[in-house]
Amino acid sequence: MKKTQLQKHITKTVNRLLYRLNNETCGGDIGNRYMKLLKDQAKSDCKFFESGTVATQSKFFFLSNLIDAIEREWNYTSKSVIHIAPPAIYAESIYLNYADLVNETLEKMEFPLQEFKKFSYRELYCE
Repeated sequence: MKKTQLQKHITKTVNRLLYRLNNETCGGDIGNRYMKLLKDQAKSDCKFFESGTVATQSKFFFLSNLIDAIEREWNYTSKSVIHIAPPAIYAESIYLNYADLVNETLEKMEFPLQEFKKFSYRELYCE
């Protein structure tokens, strides 16, 4: 799969997950709150690393954090929470509460999980 194809797939999948998290959960606006955390982090990262855009970085880490949450058990302690980025904790919570929605969406969108995991953000967007 070409990088541009994967980038388009990331955008479509994130948009679909945002829609479903905002409209099909009883919390409403869950996707937007998660995206805001990611955008705030991306703004500081883009300034620090001087690469990428807020939009692409937010979308990439939207999925990256959720995939991390899918693949590992909740392993944070009260002591460790201060060392973890808030979006990662939020992604864990989204997955713990809405695993069926997330898994169903990734499956329906035919998201290329293994292909996605081959790339870091820099490799996919900054080279």
